[in-house]
Amino acid sequence: MAVELTNRQKETLEFIREYIWRYESAPRLEEIADHFGVKTPTAHKALASLREKGLLYFGRDRVTGFYIRLPEYHGTSQLPFDINIVGKVNRYGEVHEFPKKTGHFPVILPNPDPEAIFALELRQHITAASMQAGDLLIFSSTKKAVPGDLGIFWYGKSWLLVSLYLVDQDPETPWYIMSKESDPNAIREYHEAGYLYWWPLAVNEETEAYFVKAANQYKVPWRPIAPEEIAAVAIQLERPMTI
Repeated sequence: MAVELTNRQKETLEFIREYIWRYESAPRLEEIADHFGVKTPTAHKALASLREKGLLYFGRDRVTGFYIRLPEYHGTSQLPFDINIVGKVNRYGEVHEFPKKTGHFPVILPNPDPEAIFALELRQHITAASMQAGDLLIFSSTKKAVPGDLGIFWYGKSWLLVSLYLVDQDPETPWYIMSKESDPNAIREYHEAGYLYWWPLAVNEETEAYFVKAANQYKVPWRPIAPEEIAAVAIQLERPMTI
């Protein structure tokens, strides 16, 4: 059934669509008010009426500021739901204040399980992964970890973002070098059991010494791990824009 809109609702929705198409971000509330020559409470009321009809979602929080989301830009008719931010990530990929709620933001995901979905906020750049401060990583605690995933793993003193890949016997892989595992039978058993190698996401020439020191200090076992040892798997990265 088609949604019935007033002329002002149609004009407001069209203005937002054109603004996003032109500037690749949504207009601020004040810009909507200025465009139609009304006060911000009136513009807010127009947005609220469109939200009630399921045509957009808007709000404000300390992470993204004021935001507007159109479901059509996500290829779905679903409205976003709020995801809790429950931890902060530093330049080493270490997760702090987990699982303390520090904020929330809206997102659209296919068939989401609200009880299993959460987000972490990057407070510093992670150069090795081309991630920026302010990025939001969305995780699922029920998705089974597979090679190629980014997961959360306990690293001796804190939770850590780690890359996951197949167990193999390639002497050039960082894990092989660190573990010095040379028994082909042991490697074969790990592989057949579905175990995964892991490696800190933030490792590069600048941070490598930090991880080696932490591994020695906290006696981190350099061994393949079962997928069940990964607390959660990243399913999406959001790069919020303040609008």
